[in-house]
Amino acid sequence: MARPLGDGTRRGARFLSLLIGLAGGATLAAGAMCMRTWLDPGKPASPVLVSSARRLSFATEATPCVRLRARPGYEAAVSRALESGRDVWGNDLIRSQEGPTYATVARYLTPLHLAAGPNLRYLTASGAYYVPFGWPSAFGVNNAALHVADGSGIFARRTHAEHLAIAVGHRAAERYGSCSSRLGTPQLADGYLPILRTKYVDAGGVPYSQESFAAVIRQTHSLVSFVRLTADATDAGHAVRLSFRPSTRGLVMSEGGFLTNGRNVHLFVSDGAQWDRSSVSYEVMPGTRATVYVAWLVTPGPAKPFALDERSYTRARDELIEFWSKKLATGATYAVPERRVADAARSLLIQNLTLAWRYSIGDGYHTKFSTPEGIDAAGVLGAYGFPRSNKAILQLSFWRGPGMTPNWKMGEQLLGSARYYALYRDRKYVASLTPRLAAYVADLRQQLVTSKLGLLNRERFSADDRTRVFGLHSQAVAWKGLRAMADVWATTGQNKPASGRRAALQAGNRYVGRQLLEPRCPVRSRVRDSAVRQPPGQRRPQIRVGARLATPRSRPCRRVHALWKYEVRKVWHRPGVWPEHGTLPRGQRPSGPARPQSLRPARSGTDSRNARGR
Repeated sequence: MARPLGDGTRRGARFLSLLIGLAGGATLAAGAMCMRTWLDPGKPASPVLVSSARRLSFATEATPCVRLRARPGYEAAVSRALESGRDVWGNDLIRSQEGPTYATVARYLTPLHLAAGPNLRYLTASGAYYVPFGWPSAFGVNNAALHVADGSGIFARRTHAEHLAIAVGHRAAERYGSCSSRLGTPQLADGYLPILRTKYVDAGGVPYSQESFAAVIRQTHSLVSFVRLTADATDAGHAVRLSFRPSTRGLVMSEGGFLTNGRNVHLFVSDGAQWDRSSVSYEVMPGTRATVYVAWLVTPGPAKPFALDERSYTRARDELIEFWSKKLATGATYAVPERRVADAARSLLIQNLTLAWRYSIGDGYHTKFSTPEGIDAAGVLGAYGFPRSNKAILQLSFWRGPGMTPNWKMGEQLLGSARYYALYRDRKYVASLTPRLAAYVADLRQQLVTSKLGLLNRERFSADDRTRVFGLHSQAVAWKGLRAMADVWATTGQNKPASGRRAALQAGNRYVGRQLLEPRCPVRSRVRDSAVRQPPGQRRPQIRVGARLATPRSRPCRRVHALWKYEVRKVWHRPGVWPEHGTLPRGQRPSGPARPQSLRPARSGTDSRNARGR
């Protein structure tokens, strides 16, 4: 059943403008994945697809490559919007007569293309982002094919693993997509399907079109990346060569039209291929037009004979389209005014189903399960109508140990389980995990009983910040999880765990953060006065928005003050970003005073402002 989105409200308009912004240039799925990888704090990969191509002098003169640059003032405008602390563009779009449409958003942002790590090292040889393709189960994909958005190659699982490089031009001396000014904007089939389409013109003026996707076939257990490449040399004065170079050495061309290394098959090729022990190539004579096909196995292994041609390629693509069409049809849909926005939502949903529990893909976080982010992704998939994925991610989270932030993890699992039950009323799931969740309640209760402040124990702020604090994010999620799961147990008739939860609440405090703001601790903070509740007869603490933190005298209050000071500096203020000075190098501070950013209460353990760890 279609649901209207936003209904013209301010919140809906901002969400709409956000989706439209993500849809810029029809690269939304790839762009979202690119940003997810780029923001990871791990070491970026810098793979080499192919060696530097030798440019021919006559070809360079025929169609020169123009370096694309952002329009004047573009970078400064984006930086001002990011550092303002307000939704500047959202407010402008709401006030405009056109409203938050794609056309108005396109005036602010250009499509994403380059992906770099923290050290400004590109993730791919060309610098273009990659699009993750796979065939997921309820747990997501086991192996993914990373298709570089400019069509220059494909990676297996990670950017430093095996890859297939694609080159074109006279003597195949030019990497496909190497010149951005001659590369068309990458597109997804129908605007959202995981089928990448690109167009390119080489230095000699020869146009190409490419289509690629990843699917499964009956002849092998491996995920297979299919590539269709068309060269139009009808107006060319020289022959054109299409080259596909696998990174694996020692391959042999068999009579059946595939490359092998022992018993393992690596690449299927269509008729007319030539093998020179390093690359598969096709010759396109002047005045002709040709289309070739290759199918690259992400995980090489034994395979049955497979004839790759237009018919088998089309069959694999049609099966992929049918798979995703049926899968998306089982979930929720949203009616929005613009096609691009609907495509953006569906494309991001496909990525969530593909990645599932993974923190990222293609880098060092490929196999990392981060409990807050993973359970948050499970909740999104559950809300979209995918209970198997929701349940699978939740169950996977219980396979891991407590980790470095046990309270945060226990709270997330309690809250995520309660939300899953609220959606699907799965009593078997609750019954199977009640012993584990009841042990969490007992652990949290014991911490609150022994605490003089009525708070849970200190723990690491996050996986990448070793400071042990009373984390507001972890405390809030734990309390919310206790309350939500107690309601579930009461509904299912399991009163013992529910009573343990009530005891935990009585041992501590019913409202998170109240102990941090008791009158005996005159701490001023940026928390709304209306959000702080005190027992009857007690005077409310004085709270002023924007006031400086006052250092209390008593020892318990000094600990609380230190917590708030830490939270204000570390939780809400992004490291390296100062409102009046822009982005500074790591470890460098501005020379002058900086105005504190506006603060907001924590919404959940995965809020982008207050959750940095696991």
